[in-house]
Amino acid sequence: EATPDVDGTIGAGDLYYYESEERAAAAVPTPGFSDDKYARGVVGLVAGSDTYPGAGLLATRGALAAGVGMVRLNSTRRVQDLVLAAEPGVVMVGGRIQAALIGPGMDEERREDALELAHFCGQSGMPLVIDAGALDLVPELLGTIVPDATVLTPHYGEAARLLSALGKPTTRHEVGAQPLRFARALHEATGCHVVLKGPVTIVYSFEYVAVDAEENSVTSLDGTENGADTRPELTRVYEPTVSAPSTSWAGIAGNGDVLAGFIAGILARASARASASSRSQCVTSARLSAAVCLHARAAYAAANQQDGGAPIQASDIVAAIPAVLADRRP
Repeated sequence: EATPDVDGTIGAGDLYYYESEERAAAAVPTPGFSDDKYARGVVGLVAGSDTYPGAGLLATRGALAAGVGMVRLNSTRRVQDLVLAAEPGVVMVGGRIQAALIGPGMDEERREDALELAHFCGQSGMPLVIDAGALDLVPELLGTIVPDATVLTPHYGEAARLLSALGKPTTRHEVGAQPLRFARALHEATGCHVVLKGPVTIVYSFEYVAVDAEENSVTSLDGTENGADTRPELTRVYEPTVSAPSTSWAGIAGNGDVLAGFIAGILARASARASASSRSQCVTSARLSAAVCLHARAAYAAANQQDGGAPIQASDIVAAIPAVLADRRP
């Protein structure tokens, strides 16, 4: 459990380092022989624009890398053509989905479509990832979205801008100096799960677990015991995590689009068989940390295809995810 210090910060001793390859691989399960595309999960994206067309392709490829059965993309004709040339199985019409992502490559013209998908997720309790340009919509969405089912994925500058918009003036330098503290501050200001992207990526997340009244203990979804804050019938457990550093070559344009798509894909896989009443439980610290871990390992693998590492692009990272998943299978 993360225990704040007197000044409200969280120390290194309260942080979990996520290094479990078995747990990471379990977040992207091998489909059963009878699983169709809907059983594997469908992701709905509002991503890309005529201003930033590549973000739509990278987010789409990130979602596909999680093994979903289908991606539905809402974007401009230019982005659709770009995506279909690379991934002809992507669908450009609305329909049934199990998780959603808004924001990568978004400009002002894509605002209304992003809001519409966010409102739909709020009404249904469906997992929603909010990234990049859509983070500016969070202040007006707070009365609509379901925080337990919503993931914010800012980098340092976006986190500072959002906190400032929420009445907590913050600079990018301050976030970079104390990323764990400000990841927690962003969670407290919104109630949402937070994936704060940086040289190391911090997941400030939680999940609800059953309490054994006789033993007075709390068992998390991964079988470990933790302290927690109580609520009726279930207890909220915090497990802030940081993945091991990946590669310095990963600081490139488009890498965040890949990660956001990959997270949405993993949440769709997890929720494909979930009932409506348990859907928000599909967003957990374990699943988010697994997504970050696998993405970091893919960046490392891509950079180290040449001895000693080499420059890479976001497309190289997403292309390396399948091999990373295959290596982590039992």
